[in-house]
Amino acid sequence: MYPKKATLSKHAEERLLERGISIESVEKILSEGAKVGSSPENVEYRLIVEEKLKPYLYRVFVNEQKDLAMIIPVYKTSKINKYP
Repeated sequence: MYPKKATLSKHAEERLLERGISIESVEKILSEGAKVGSSPENVEYRLIVEEKLKPYLYRVFVNEQKDLAMIIPVYKTSKINKYP
């Protein structure tokens, strides 16, 4: 389970709408996804979700340095093998 409360950046909100990704999907990724590496400021969470019999990799980046963690970009791709 994701340990902190998080908010969406304006950029993340725009990308969710543009990419057709729901806030429920983001919450699922944060609660069920794997924490993959991190930079000094950002942590990536990944989860593979099957949609219409096709797997997609969701990637959520979170700036955890803030008191209220900030979700920055959110991605969805079918090119799962591209991300080790």
